[in-house]
Amino acid sequence: MNSFADSFADDILAVERAFATLLAAKRDRSIEAALAAAAEGGRCPQIIIEAADLLGQLGEDAAALDLLDGGLALDGPTAPLQSAYARHCRETGDLDGARHWMRGAMLRARPNAAMALALCEIELARGDDGAADRAVELAVQLRWVDGPGLRRAADRLSAIGRGDLAAVPLMMMHLRAKSDLALRSELAALMRAHAPFARLPEAVRQRLKLADPQTLRDIAPATPGETGYVFSNRWFEASAREEWDRLLPELKPGRILEIGSYEGASTCYLIAALAAEKPIEIHCIDSWEGGIEHGEGGTAQADMAAVERRFRANTARAMADAPHQVDLVIRKGYSHDQMAKLIAEGREGYFDFVYIDGSHQAPDVLFDAVLGFKLLRENGIIAFDDYLWHEPLPGGVDPIRSPKIAIDAFTNIYCRKLQIISARLYQLYARKLVD
Repeated sequence: MNSFADSFADDILAVERAFATLLAAKRDRSIEAALAAAAEGGRCPQIIIEAADLLGQLGEDAAALDLLDGGLALDGPTAPLQSAYARHCRETGDLDGARHWMRGAMLRARPNAAMALALCEIELARGDDGAADRAVELAVQLRWVDGPGLRRAADRLSAIGRGDLAAVPLMMMHLRAKSDLALRSELAALMRAHAPFARLPEAVRQRLKLADPQTLRDIAPATPGETGYVFSNRWFEASAREEWDRLLPELKPGRILEIGSYEGASTCYLIAALAAEKPIEIHCIDSWEGGIEHGEGGTAQADMAAVERRFRANTARAMADAPHQVDLVIRKGYSHDQMAKLIAEGREGYFDFVYIDGSHQAPDVLFDAVLGFKLLRENGIIAFDDYLWHEPLPGGVDPIRSPKIAIDAFTNIYCRKLQIISARLYQLYARKLVD
């Protein structure tokens, strides 16, 4: 790997760090952070412009003008123009031109993974495998946005016989949109064909867990013919089923409250396991609007209307197959509203099992925990999913946007009223001792 390639990657990562610093500057209204962002990312006109705008808002007009004066020296083709020019150079076979202009585009605007993967394909076409490896290593460190760009990169990499590399943008797309069944099937096929991905850099394999057999099991869509259900993922199978197989036969809950039902995987399990022996009552609370992670650009982007349709179809199938009566109460809405209604209906201490897998934002999780505990009977079980889940952010992990801090606060405050009976990596179970 040559020093020029190393220098380019360092420059790109400096721009990414500068954007994170600029974001903090906007949040904190910090003059010092704005200047630091401009100093670190000064090759990127977008950073200079946004930092200057912030300085102007903070009354530092002279400093803003100094930044813009320096930025004038960078005047030239815009990043979108350079990116488009690079694509056309690639189409016409001008590989050196394509490389030059794609690098320029990445330095003049905030780069993303799709741009780095386009550069990777160009480097492979040039015969520089070392530069291609560096480009794909860079891609996993940048933002996984621009779905169409990631799709184009996957198609190009597949076209040149590098299905192992094509799995990289597809995995990024999967992590942003886990409900896309066609994508999951395509990715699963590549993983079966190219495992253990020995040609990819170790850092890429580790970051995306491409060589982990569990990743393939989680990604491969369930076969509708096997169960009659249609689930877009195997989250429940991977995280909860083993513990539920052990716990529920002992507890034998007859009244269950589920906060966050998604496609109904856990609901269908409860119906199949419990209604085989006796009538049961399940209350499912979900808005089917999704959380932050399910929205545009989120890590689990999903069509929530389709998710709700799958929930209703799956649970209808499960109830049709159940030997005993299932009273399924679908409470569509926000959990704080629906649990308040349950309390108003006089259902405090009513449920045997409360499963919390709704919003992953800490304030929401804490609210769900407190009200869920109130609705749980003594000696009942309250369970939390996604204990270690966190939202990938450019500046690192924000603890307020993850469940752990809320679950820890709840179990500490209620330590005299509950007993933790299981604390697997991603799930926590506690028994209610007293109200």
